[in-house]
Amino acid sequence: MAFEKLWRLSNEKKSRLILAVDEDRALENIEDLLKEVGSLVVGVKLGFPAAFNLGFSRIKDVISDRRDEFYFLADFKLADIPYIVNLTLLKLKDIGFDGATVHIFQRGLEEALVGNVPEAIGIAAMSHNSPLLDREFIDSLNYAKKVGIRGLVVGALKEDLIAEGKRRGFTIFSPGIGVQGGKFAQAIKAGADFEIVGRAITKAEDPREVVENVVKAQREALKI
Repeated sequence: MAFEKLWRLSNEKKSRLILAVDEDRALENIEDLLKEVGSLVVGVKLGFPAAFNLGFSRIKDVISDRRDEFYFLADFKLADIPYIVNLTLLKLKDIGFDGATVHIFQRGLEEALVGNVPEAIGIAAMSHNSPLLDREFIDSLNYAKKVGIRGLVVGALKEDLIAEGKRRGFTIFSPGIGVQGGKFAQAIKAGADFEIVGRAITKAEDPREVVENVVKAQREALKI
């Protein structure tokens, strides 16, 4: 089963919320933040801001300490020659990441997604205005299916693309909730499986309260 760990955590917590931690203040206090929201957040997305702020050694420690509590997603949106993408994925797996985002447009992923690498989540449509990716959406989905990618990133405001990706059997991860305009549970209602929320939580005075509001909206939408 694709994303087995993520779905197990989702069922246990009755949540579809993945927390994106990019803000300096949140990263500096990431252990406290994860402890505060751990009962409701199923995944943690870390990318370049985390790498620059924490370094990979501390990221590895954070993951090791809470490996069973969260699905850890490496968001570096890899887009390079197959050898480099594969090498990077292997390193991310060593650090402890469960999943990793990869761009689809550069192709070559049949060579890159080999060995013991994290579960690949293909970037199909960004949460901001990404017309080049959006125009190639169907071709990207066809290619993703061909190379065995089971998860897609599709921005929360692109509801027609979410629905199409879901119709084709992909697990849909939707960023763009909160600061970028997506309402809590908006992507879930459109067919997404998981919502990725960052600044609306990490810049809030009370992150736990926002997390509770997001999950409440998701539960109402899913009737769980």
